[in-house]
Amino acid sequence: MRVKVIIHDGITTDVLTDSTEPVEVEILDIDRDYSDCDELEKYEEELLHDPSLRHTNYTTAHFDIPDDD
Repeated sequence: MRVKVIIHDGITTDVLTDSTEPVEVEILDIDRDYSDCDELEKYEEELLHDPSLRHTNYTTAHFDIPDDD
């Protein structure tokens, strides 16, 4: 199953999947400028220590190739 998350300027605009099965996707966006940053970081720690969740591979699309100066 593939899940693709599209984010514009830090705002999730779409989540796409190739599965016909229901998929639960939660995006945790932590930013020090957010008033709830501390709570978001605590939630992040809860998620990272949740034994029912596991890390999975992901890629980040980026097409800007830096110059070799």
